[in-house]
Amino acid sequence: MSKGPKISIITACYNAEKTIEQTIKSVINQTYDNIEYIIVDGASTDGTLDIVRKYEGQIDVIISEEDKGVYDAFNRGAKLASGEYILYLNADDYIISNDVIEGVSNFIKDNNNPILLYGGVLVVNECTGQKFGVNKKVTFVEIQDGMMIPHQATFLSRNVLFEMGLFNEKYSIAADYDLLCKVYKKYNDCVVYYSKIISVFRAGGISSDFKNKEKLNKEKKDILDRHFISHKYEMKQTSNEEFLKKWIEKGLFEGKTIGNLLVIKNIKRVVLWGTGELSLILFKELSTKGIDVLFYVDNDKEKHNLEMNNIPILSPEYLKMNNIEIDCIIMSFEGRHEVSVRKQIETYNLPKELLIYSWRELVMDL
Repeated sequence: MSKGPKISIITACYNAEKTIEQTIKSVINQTYDNIEYIIVDGASTDGTLDIVRKYEGQIDVIISEEDKGVYDAFNRGAKLASGEYILYLNADDYIISNDVIEGVSNFIKDNNNPILLYGGVLVVNECTGQKFGVNKKVTFVEIQDGMMIPHQATFLSRNVLFEMGLFNEKYSIAADYDLLCKVYKKYNDCVVYYSKIISVFRAGGISSDFKNKEKLNKEKKDILDRHFISHKYEMKQTSNEEFLKKWIEKGLFEGKTIGNLLVIKNIKRVVLWGTGELSLILFKELSTKGIDVLFYVDNDKEKHNLEMNNIPILSPEYLKMNNIEIDCIIMSFEGRHEVSVRKQIETYNLPKELLIYSWRELVMDL
């Protein structure tokens, strides 16, 4: 038996049949022999549990029951753990090589059993093929600026985890950041950086998902307001460039386009509100899917009665004055004026079933 610390590795999973086996193998094939492995399944309905049971002789604890989210699962796993340190390794992630935990154990012993040890991760987007490392020392000041360390590479004292009250399930995306702030506040001098890659993190999890970015920012801001009287973290809106990149990525690598999305929604006749480059791009994409762009709308009087792509540019008043059969209005302008335009549209008493989207909303739905 190893003389090093017992390390509990907890995998929370739900409907993860495509990735869970790689996660399990990366744990059970470790050269270090003082590992406790716990799998907390959220009552999966696919083949996840069938795969897990293939390895049940090498997994210490398996539970499968409905939970309230990933942090509820994390907390359940912690209550079952008996190790001195806990590593959370989700079913989308895997330890990068078989000798990682042995190296971590040696580092823990050489550094007088720190409260928290963290390393780096290799981020992989399997859709695009992009790979990059996140592996740097993070200071307490940077934590207060909103920086995080990857939980897939973080080994935290089990006793301290319970001292901190486990994960605050008030937060659905950033509870690990909340816990991190509490640990750094009290034990900053007992946190050590281990300059090795610990695990592979598949981009696309809940915290990295494009759709959740703004929610993550709001939770982080709330956390910092609670823990620190003053901090430099400022919420930043997702830029148009980021939305455009996501739009292109979804189309090129997954075949998911706004046009396809509208076809699924049975939308056939649309009006584009805006006359900039975004409207031209949308017009091109929708046309390839057989969706009719009836006309453009613009508040700029100088553009009224002009044409783009042989489609007229009309006043918003045209919507109010004419009973036009349309399925959807898409706000396709680059500025952040969606709220004011929605209020403007509300004054026209258009049919309640008429759908109104911004192009950003549609990108987020891809």
